[in-house]
Amino acid sequence: MKKLLIVVLVALALLCALSALAEGTVIVEEYDLPVNPQRVRANRIAYLPNDVRMYLSGDLAVSLSEPTGDYFEEGLTWTAQATGGDGNYQYYFQLIGLEEQFGDRRVHGYQDYSESNTFSYLFVVPGSYSLRCWVEDGNGHTSYGRYDLEIVDSERPTTAQIVSQIVAECRDAGVTGDYDTALWLHDWITHHACYDYSYTYYSADGVLVRGTGVCDSYSKAYQLLLNEAGIWADGVTNANHAWNIAKLDGKYYQIDPTWDDPGESTDPVSGKEWYIYFCLPDELMRLDHAYSPSIPCVSYDANYYIHTGQVNTWIDEPGLLESHFVADFTISDRISAGLTAYQLRYQVAVPEYYAKGNGSYSHNEEPIVYGLSAYALSQRDWPVDDRTMRLSVSYSSEDRQMTASVQLDDTALRLPDSLVTVESESFANDSGFMAVEIPEGARSIGAHAFAGCENLWKVVIPDSVEDIDPSAFANSPHVNIVCGPESAAAAFASENGIHCVLE
Repeated sequence: MKKLLIVVLVALALLCALSALAEGTVIVEEYDLPVNPQRVRANRIAYLPNDVRMYLSGDLAVSLSEPTGDYFEEGLTWTAQATGGDGNYQYYFQLIGLEEQFGDRRVHGYQDYSESNTFSYLFVVPGSYSLRCWVEDGNGHTSYGRYDLEIVDSERPTTAQIVSQIVAECRDAGVTGDYDTALWLHDWITHHACYDYSYTYYSADGVLVRGTGVCDSYSKAYQLLLNEAGIWADGVTNANHAWNIAKLDGKYYQIDPTWDDPGESTDPVSGKEWYIYFCLPDELMRLDHAYSPSIPCVSYDANYYIHTGQVNTWIDEPGLLESHFVADFTISDRISAGLTAYQLRYQVAVPEYYAKGNGSYSHNEEPIVYGLSAYALSQRDWPVDDRTMRLSVSYSSEDRQMTASVQLDDTALRLPDSLVTVESESFANDSGFMAVEIPEGARSIGAHAFAGCENLWKVVIPDSVEDIDPSAFANSPHVNIVCGPESAAAAFASENGIHCVLE
């Protein structure tokens, strides 16, 4: 009985499938059906094993004519002919490159469904292409057709040949090494192309040959150039944008050649080219690029402004760059002032950073500019009295402030957990440690307990300490007390003019 039931069910499934095919089912191999926002589609999508999608189209069908025209002079034009359905047709065309190595193989950009049944395209490189056409009638019935073509022209270079020529030009210029090669190719793109605001050109030949393309074109072109030069690179995409990840000298970086070529100028050399997005770590790239990295990028070493030292322009000069508003102070002076005041942790305000983008001013790049600046400040040796120290500097875009924290070495004084009282003069004139943590449960700190400790910067005092002698830290000029806001230590610091970090 069970076997009979299985046979019946299989037979019914086969009958349903055959019935669907008899109604004019069209199998779309790997492309989703484009959505027509102007119409509500009937729910007629059937899913088969391996997620092959079948669009049940009734008697609706579409065919593509032989193209007219010329590949490279005037372009080719196809005409789509629909039959069946209710006669109220709208068409959608998509041209893809069959030789494209990328997941997104579009050559021509997205468009809306329209009543126009013709499609024209001017080719610039030989290769294999496929024109896809969807037709939809007023009832939401859909059908699909395609036209494949192979363009062979020995007098015109292919995309691969063009890429090889550009990389050869790079080598002929004497450029070697991952960093210099990636930078040279980055500059080639930003100085030979401008953004395509018609949103037409998606393949690498847009940037490489036409001199214009959308972000996909920039990203694909840059990936091909880097790969040809022997540098590993891949594309990164989110719902709205495309850029690159590259491995330079063994370290991974995020690079966005599109956003390094801002502005609406149709001149490939607009004068607005820059390097804000050349070799960023994830923590800065994610400030305005939404993505989940498959390969972590943590290094700052190859960032253009860090590598060239130009980040110091933002840090050490009152005026930033020529295209930005200026400030009447330097960030490094404010950082240094807090340190020479012997503050363990402190904040400094930074000037507003305006970047020219698309002919106007914006704050878009400010978090990246000051994120790079904070990193550079953290790499410096800062003079304090007769020694140098390091700071850990971070930037907050919410309040436009940098926070600097003194980085202490490992010379911390260890006190027993059972300690109740730090006796008078216990560690007076001892310069062998930079930090000390009074254990939880301690009650008091005696006279001159830490007096004359010239290298002492950080003293952590728990709320349990209720009595601190006024001379406990006499002649210890660098002391910062870390304590709770309502503690006796906080009141002691305020009364005695000692820097206090509340936690």
